Amino acid sequence: MDTDSIDRELATQYGLPPHSATLGRLLLVTIRSTMDVLELQPPDTLRALVAWSLEHERELPPARARVRAAYRAFAEDAIVRGEAREAELIRGITGDEPKR
Repeated sequence: MDTDSIDRELATQYGLPPHSATLGRLLLVTIRSTMDVLELQPPDTLRALVAWSLEHERELPPARARVRAAYRAFAEDAIVRGEAREAELIRGITGDEPKR
């Protein structure tokens, strides 16, 4: 979906003024891009991000706790998918099951 159509949809369907529609689009694209980048990270990187997030939970604004929990859940799911990708890659290269 191109940026103009997102802006237009936010403006027409949700009655946002142009500036708010543009800002909304930027937020949506940022969130989507962040999730895409997270999903591509190796499992060890994701584990470190989840651990850091849990260790620093008290330092972050409490109002965003549900968002952080959702990102952690997404990252934990991406770890499972990443491990499956790595295992498939190892099987494809060596023909053996990966050792854990």
